[in-house]
Amino acid sequence: MTDTRHLICAACLSVSMALAAPEIRVDARSDADPRLGYAVEKLAAALGAGSHAQVRIAIDQRSAPPVAEGYRLIVNGRRISVLGRDVAGALYGALELARRAKAGAGLPAKLDVSDKPGSSLRGTFILLMKLGTYDYAIT
Repeated sequence: MTDTRHLICAACLSVSMALAAPEIRVDARSDADPRLGYAVEKLAAALGAGSHAQVRIAIDQRSAPPVAEGYRLIVNGRRISVLGRDVAGALYGALELARRAKAGAGLPAKLDVSDKPGSSLRGTFILLMKLGTYDYAIT
């Protein structure tokens, strides 16, 4: 009888853990910029309902790369930090974390990676090249 109770308790515990959503905390006013709300939405969908991750998304100019739109991802077990130089960096970091979570079988236990844009402009530079104001090497 005791073994049956333990088995039932274990089954209930595993079901309740599977239904738990990841805990995602934004250390900035998420209502101030819709990009942070979008980042949280995409990250929660990628991590899934069964994730026990504790994610912190923050604007941290000391820990992120010293370039606009740069970010740093730190995974240490269940604790995950997405540190953006600015709001755009936090967005790109969260989307990269979501991409990594979808691409593999979850996230690694340890990860510390940074990324930043290669140039200050994004997209097609044809107009700037024709005007002579584009001073970056063509890649």
